Amino acid sequence: MQPRFSIFIVLLLTIQSCGENFPSAPAGGLTNSIEDKPNVILLLADDLAFSDLEIYGGEIETPNLNLLSREGVLFTHFHSSAMCSPSRAMLLTGVDQHKTGYGSMGEYLAEHQRGKPGYEGYLNNQVVTVANVLSHAGFNTYMAGKWHLGSRYLPSDRGFDHTFILLHGAGSHFNNTGYASAQPTVDYYRNGNITKLPDDFYSSKNYTNEMIKFIEEDRGSNKPFFGYLGYSAPHFPLHAPSDLIDKYVDRYLLGWDVVRENRHKQMKSLGIIHEDAVMAERPERVPPWEQLTLTEKRYQAKKMAVYAAMVDSLDQNIGILINYLKSIGEYENTVFFFLSDNGPEAVDFTTYPILPVATDWIEETFDNSYENLGNDGSYIYYGERWAHVGAAAHSFHKTVVSQGGINVPLIISYKKELPQNIIASEFSSIVDITPTILDLVDVPHPGNEFS
Repeated sequence: MQPRFSIFIVLLLTIQSCGENFPSAPAGGLTNSIEDKPNVILLLADDLAFSDLEIYGGEIETPNLNLLSREGVLFTHFHSSAMCSPSRAMLLTGVDQHKTGYGSMGEYLAEHQRGKPGYEGYLNNQVVTVANVLSHAGFNTYMAGKWHLGSRYLPSDRGFDHTFILLHGAGSHFNNTGYASAQPTVDYYRNGNITKLPDDFYSSKNYTNEMIKFIEEDRGSNKPFFGYLGYSAPHFPLHAPSDLIDKYVDRYLLGWDVVRENRHKQMKSLGIIHEDAVMAERPERVPPWEQLTLTEKRYQAKKMAVYAAMVDSLDQNIGILINYLKSIGEYENTVFFFLSDNGPEAVDFTTYPILPVATDWIEETFDNSYENLGNDGSYIYYGERWAHVGAAAHSFHKTVVSQGGINVPLIISYKKELPQNIIASEFSSIVDITPTILDLVDVPHPGNEFS
């Protein structure tokens, strides 16, 4: 494989335009000595919308991602796949989704796709992951979080030394309750073996703690590390700590029309979108906020508050990781990548009951009363009504190959070497992340053969 492009080139051009001197190093990277190479932390959010973060124009409090942005480069024209697994496959390999086995989502293969090359529905053995390459080069490699690249090969089979993963695409954020009647429970694996969850499990918290534990256990190795945190937040079902939910409820009583307009204005002010950008029209199925009853407004506002609380919690846990790395003297020697796998999720079987079996299962199994929204035992989406707020300037959402479905946040931060507080408007995509990581740590890709 020859990488098509590297965001590294954009970073070099950005440095030159800022008048900064790049450290002398071999062409295409920073250092040859394994002991001197930087660590890499890859942070992936799940269904996070383009305008959610404060630094992209949103009202959700994200001080730690704000920090990474101030100390790095924020991208405004970065693109993913419109769906989860294809994005993750491209992210970890740097090649087109069809070469990885994810020409389509494994769960939704059409009959004519089944059994065809490129549509295996799992991360096939025709590609090598960035973890494989970095492990071979001498890095310690870790993964915590959502895998969703099939059960044929687990992360422990694909270059990761230590892993704690959710195998499936979604599930409760408090326990192993599944995401559908056909998948009533989900499986978690530790280093290739099924494991149980602690009683106080919450996805973002535990994934972060596992990553810190992996790093801490290998501190004496004198080797750099690659850590992939595949957060499952803010993917449905929406769950969050109750104190964070309470923090946001009143904010969303303004309604989706006002919140979206406020985001659009702030995006212009921050330089995320052009000052002449026109806000996309409200989707036909989304009523004006003022047409809702007071009870409906309260219910919808709390659903969005749960979503916002998930993003807030995600940011807080990233902050815990940052503070840990600072405490061991590795923060400034770590390259951070933060991105989302696709645009906002618009599905909501409770508002639009197009799949009766899903609607019935949710109604029969969960308590979605106003008081219980976001708690363990609830199962809610925020749906198209709030997803179009997340897309803000763009049309549509996840599953649709439009800007709303594929234009997602990307932040790259490496305080010791890269420029700070920069907005990059160059086009880039999720397939560029692996070659960029390899360029930044000066590890060559093996090409078409790897053993």
